[in-house]
Amino acid sequence: MTDENSPAAPSAGAAGRSRIVLTVHDGPAEDFPVFTADAAPIFFGPEVVGADAVCGSCGLVVLAGVRSSQFVGVLFACPRCRAVVAAHRTPGAPVLGDPVVCEPGTVHVDGAPRGAGLQTVIGRSAWEAYTREVGRHDPTKPEQPRLLTSERIAETARWVRDALGPGYAREKASYDRGRGRGTTPPRTRNRVVELVEYALQEARRSDAGEDVLWDPSRVFALELIREHLERWRNHPSYEALVKELLLTNSTRHTVAMLMAAGSYVDHGISVEFIEAGTGLKRADFWLYPGTAIRVGIEVKAPSALWSPTARLSPSEARKLARRRLREAISQLDRSEPSMLLLAGFDLSPANWDVLREATALATNDVVTRENFLATTLMNVHHTSLPNGLMAASADMHVVRNPLAPGEYFPEPNSPSPGRSPQ
Repeated sequence: MTDENSPAAPSAGAAGRSRIVLTVHDGPAEDFPVFTADAAPIFFGPEVVGADAVCGSCGLVVLAGVRSSQFVGVLFACPRCRAVVAAHRTPGAPVLGDPVVCEPGTVHVDGAPRGAGLQTVIGRSAWEAYTREVGRHDPTKPEQPRLLTSERIAETARWVRDALGPGYAREKASYDRGRGRGTTPPRTRNRVVELVEYALQEARRSDAGEDVLWDPSRVFALELIREHLERWRNHPSYEALVKELLLTNSTRHTVAMLMAAGSYVDHGISVEFIEAGTGLKRADFWLYPGTAIRVGIEVKAPSALWSPTARLSPSEARKLARRRLREAISQLDRSEPSMLLLAGFDLSPANWDVLREATALATNDVVTRENFLATTLMNVHHTSLPNGLMAASADMHVVRNPLAPGEYFPEPNSPSPGRSPQ
């Protein structure tokens, strides 16, 4: 669909509704569902919302009062001029709600126009393209333990290095210059470079016959980077995500964002990344818990919450949560619902309990907006098992803002930290 004015006026559009032009489809139709009808509109939605979608050939209203993204990857045969017009999907666009997936073929709508409600209707090919982009998988399947040998760790390090492209070489050169000044690690630290170089160096020692005691936290962090780069590699935002991952001090933030976004997608809640530099960086990504609203998600992954060796004190945790809440609230658009996602890595059960309690207190301290819905806490942790195996899991806990209404609150079950598509 194209949100633009067409030279041809619709024959029966409702006053005050916007108009969407369905472009004429000039290719083969066998991979699409094709809706036909004897009269227009073929489908209609609630009259108080939405837009009228018109035939790009003759201007007839083919769909009345629908959402602009309600029909995706499907074709319509215009009841008046018989042109086949398309509602194509834009790569990277979210698929809202619990969609109806339609198989290819002709579907004739008999009788009166059929009410479409607000449910998304998507063609099979478009749905498969979407699931490839987001790497969607079944969250009910248990995470399998990983066998982490020296060979596997070195291969993962090389994979991450190569996946990051020329940008990695530039960051590595900067890293090496910092080490050359006698600062170990360099003053300007890049976590990705540190992890990759650590793995390659230790693998070379192992190959030379030395006994290597691998740091499980660093190995697991490197595995997560690979896992989530693999997952999102087909997404149109992939190159932008790679650039963000390479930014100094952005590694924790980017990995946490990809993990959280993947968890929501796996539980049927669509997301849309907001790229830096577009003028729209009010949040890190949009969350679409239904068909009518979106929620801005701001991700924070402070270093104090990643593999802390000491126990968090309640006062320190409350101070940290207050600071991150204030930062997020100042960044997020006041006109739309929003949430903070606060991510930790390998938090002990005691530190996890302290953080949950502190965040609830901090919410009462600083949050005064009704449309700031909640803070979602995420703790990604690993367990070292015998014979070189490592198991991964993640806990999520939602601290709701008591001032916020709950009718559209997105709250998935505790997800796994994600897997590459099978």
